[in-house]
Amino acid sequence: MYSKEEVKRVRLEFWEGFRKYSTPRRRKMGKNRAWMLEKTGIKAINMKFEITNEEALAGIAVYHRDKYIEGLYYEKFESLRGILRNGFGDRLIWQPDYRSEEGRIYSYIYVEKQDVGIYRPDTWNIVYEFFFDNMMKFEDIFTEYKDFVREIEE
Repeated sequence: MYSKEEVKRVRLEFWEGFRKYSTPRRRKMGKNRAWMLEKTGIKAINMKFEITNEEALAGIAVYHRDKYIEGLYYEKFESLRGILRNGFGDRLIWQPDYRSEEGRIYSYIYVEKQDVGIYRPDTWNIVYEFFFDNMMKFEDIFTEYKDFVREIEE
């Protein structure tokens, strides 16, 4: 088992490595240095990277304290299912009741990479590529259809 300090060090090392991997690639593509993540412009929607001991996930999280409104946002994404399928094929996982490691429940549309892990540095480059390629697709699709998704706010 890892101590709290070791866990913190490994996580820091992983995310610093991802920053070093992704920043020059994003710049080369003419993108902002930083990922969109919480800065989607819609409070209920975040882009999310996750890595556990066994898998990596990248996707769009929909969370609103009012589950009815959260459902409306999720339905908006469901209406974009064909467009998302064009970008991701059949790899997308749609979960209206995803439970995070912290126990938080929200709607999540994501792709996953199995057999990788935060405590397996030999898999980090695979995860970096997986995160980069998939989040670029999520950001591009979201940016293009953001106004459509935002119609709920009106």
